Amino acid sequence: MNEIKTHPYNFQLVPVGQINVDHLYQRDKVSRTVKGILNNFDYHKVNPIKCVFRDGEYFTFDGQNTAVGLCMKFGAKYLAPVLLYDDIPSWVDEAKLFEEINSKSFRKAVTVVEGWISRVNRGEETATGIKNIVNSHGLSIPGKVNKKGNGVIKALTALENAYNFLGDKLFDEEMDILSSAWGGNPDSLTAPILMGLARFVKAYYGEYNKKSLINRLHNVDPKSIIIAGKSSMEGGNSKYAREILAVYNKYTTSNRLPNKLV
Repeated sequence: MNEIKTHPYNFQLVPVGQINVDHLYQRDKVSRTVKGILNNFDYHKVNPIKCVFRDGEYFTFDGQNTAVGLCMKFGAKYLAPVLLYDDIPSWVDEAKLFEEINSKSFRKAVTVVEGWISRVNRGEETATGIKNIVNSHGLSIPGKVNKKGNGVIKALTALENAYNFLGDKLFDEEMDILSSAWGGNPDSLTAPILMGLARFVKAYYGEYNKKSLINRLHNVDPKSIIIAGKSSMEGGNSKYAREILAVYNKYTTSNRLPNKLV
């Protein structure tokens, strides 16, 4: 019968004020991270602090910010969850572990797409509202199954910025124009087009002829709008909105839209 193996540590509750940081190898405490712990404290998000017991004291090699944050919030006597390792020979070995644990290859940040999938799955209001409007026009955001292909909007930060800028009604209008004009062409689902069209819709809603706008955009490669916008000396997303305005006004002698884009 195979022996059941266990992790080589003991779990303890240790007064957080007794947990030291070895500044020979630890980075200085990251005030932004500590501030985040203090402002958004949740017991469920507190990871055990990894420590060794050396020369009669506790030293952490992973969880410095957690220790500092807990001490500041609850005081030095607060009993913090600690994983105490007894198989790390020296502070040099601790330093190596610290570097490896905090490397990008070990501790991968949550991607925008992963964050979106999580937000949608837990029914977060903004993400769910955006997803429902996007889906209603035959478009989609990346998911566990649908990550590539036409109609998938991968510029999720720009998509949310457009939604916040426009609100439900105008965002729905933008998605309808986007889908009807380009049918999910990946080049039309990029940040410059999403934000440029959002600014156009915001500035001219109720003034443009929607059918004409869709037809004129349909006859233009969205990539050409992006290239023309990038060549402009102007900054911000209005330069892409101005290119969309130029497409709308081209070959039009009447009912031209004035330039209201700043």
